[in-house]
Amino acid sequence: MAYVSLKSMLSSKGKKNNKQQPVDSAPNPPATKQSDRPDGLDLVVKFKVIVAIDFGTHGTGLGYAIVPYDENGDSDSKQEPEIYTRQDWCDNTDHKIKTDILLKANGEFIAFGDKALQQYTKMDDDENEYYSSSPSENEENEEKENEQARHKRMEERLRNRKMLFESFKMVLYEKSANDDDGDICEKLKCSDGIRSYPTKRVFVAALKFIKASIFEVFQKKSISLPNGIDDVQWILTVPAIWSDRAKHKMEAWAIRAELINRNIFNHLRIVYEPDCASISCQSESAFKTGERYILIDAGGGTVDIACHQVKGEYSMEEIYHPTGGA
Repeated sequence: MAYVSLKSMLSSKGKKNNKQQPVDSAPNPPATKQSDRPDGLDLVVKFKVIVAIDFGTHGTGLGYAIVPYDENGDSDSKQEPEIYTRQDWCDNTDHKIKTDILLKANGEFIAFGDKALQQYTKMDDDENEYYSSSPSENEENEEKENEQARHKRMEERLRNRKMLFESFKMVLYEKSANDDDGDICEKLKCSDGIRSYPTKRVFVAALKFIKASIFEVFQKKSISLPNGIDDVQWILTVPAIWSDRAKHKMEAWAIRAELINRNIFNHLRIVYEPDCASISCQSESAFKTGERYILIDAGGGTVDIACHQVKGEYSMEEIYHPTGGA
């Protein structure tokens, strides 16, 4: 999805580069220059790089494209951009890391992806003991205590326990009663099934990790970005059933994560997943103007269905409102 998202923004097929692109999670990622441009302006910027983020139900994909410019500094439509989609940040064959995030009890970021689940399952024995299926000696002693004392003891143990959020995209969105205008839920429940944490803080932490990861790649590949984040356009894919209210929250969280500059026009483009899939279909199949087709996106945990009609090259319209779910 990250690859076809880039193609949709570039309006060309692009050239897929199969070379491995390393992305490592570092405790102290390289600093990225923040914008020093004045507030209150709606700036139009010539982006040097386009980055696409696909937070899938099961896995997260990341890709980027170097925007080609001619000698006059204008976008060169004759030159095919190179699109990199194989970041070497995991051993999975689809080059996606799990959409899992691990936070400390105070919300501090620990890990994202496969490493999040690995670190959670390797927690100290004294943490896991309380939650094991067989009662420990301490738990047997607690049976003799009153309910209030047991509850207080449990709260104390939970207070310092790490929080794992697995496949959190599946539970991000809540449909409204009339199914017309849903919204992102205010809190997410972590894997212990007991504690909840603000969705905003979970997603901001995930976006900060993505930003640090891709900027580390830029540094290793000597990709020059004189204006820091201002030189990067971001594409974030979301399901077609998401409301404008939900998309507005995503944009606000991207600003909070220092991913984008609020004053730059189209610094972040939130695009529907079926639209990106349509671009891919049109680039790989001989559709004619006026033809209609049904898109079925069977992901890691959800299935989405959309119906589009071809309007022209890399252009389509929605025939029926898309539907989907777990």
